[in-house]
Amino acid sequence: NDISKWKKFAASLRAMMAIQLTKRYPGTSDYPAVEFRAAIADGVIESNADNVALNFPGGSFKNPYWSDFDGQRDNGESTTIYNLLSSLGDGRHAAFGTSSTPVPFGLKEASINDWIKNNVTWSHLMAANNRLETSPVYMLTASQLYAVRAEAAVRGWTTDDKTAMINASINASFTQWGLSLPAASYYTQSGVILDGTNEIQKVAIQEFIAGFPNGRAGWNVYRRTGFPALTAAPDPLNAAHTTIPRRYIFTPATVSTFSEYSLNAANVAAAVGRLVPATDQPESRIWWDQ
Repeated sequence: NDISKWKKFAASLRAMMAIQLTKRYPGTSDYPAVEFRAAIADGVIESNADNVALNFPGGSFKNPYWSDFDGQRDNGESTTIYNLLSSLGDGRHAAFGTSSTPVPFGLKEASINDWIKNNVTWSHLMAANNRLETSPVYMLTASQLYAVRAEAAVRGWTTDDKTAMINASINASFTQWGLSLPAASYYTQSGVILDGTNEIQKVAIQEFIAGFPNGRAGWNVYRRTGFPALTAAPDPLNAAHTTIPRRYIFTPATVSTFSEYSLNAANVAAAVGRLVPATDQPESRIWWDQ
């Protein structure tokens, strides 16, 4: 019931949509840059008090991370995020996991089950205090907005102070998760400081962390920037698909009689024709990823 916050949400979505087009339209005068500046001028999320979150009352409507843990108990903090945080000496692991034994990703069921039996202290996804029945799930946050503003400044899209923006992103993220801010040395280390070297990579890594545990947000950052440097699953289910997917495929007609292929074949064919390569496969790239 707060119209001003809904306006910030709308402007923040516009900014996030605009930054997602940098791979296709990187120029400072291209439409995405113009739209990004307009969104910032309209007022985006700048405080954790304005974060967009889905709150759960508990009972019949529980936080899904709590439900995953309570039911299956097999949702773990992967080596990918754990090793990334460790490489930066990043204390957000205290919010993202439960132990110093991260779970290897991309293994088939039998292999991961054997690993879990031999590593009983494996790190569950999210610390217990962040996956209560009533814990919120964050959809869009101040940390994410400050991180993309840092990227926009690096790209010359805006006149924002890039260092102020990336530091504000880090601070907002730590505070969002109820953690103390890192030591001053965190901000000045080579993997974080925006000193003219590998700046897009450094900003993208902070964007990736800021979006956690929203995997799709991290996937968007990776597909758009190539960072963090991720590796494909070592034990893929299908030997024909051994690289990190770039998109979701359309549901095959053999899977559902209500698939796009069954109900909208002409437009599916047109859409697939715009992919690179023009085949309905996970490796094909959609228009902004080309």
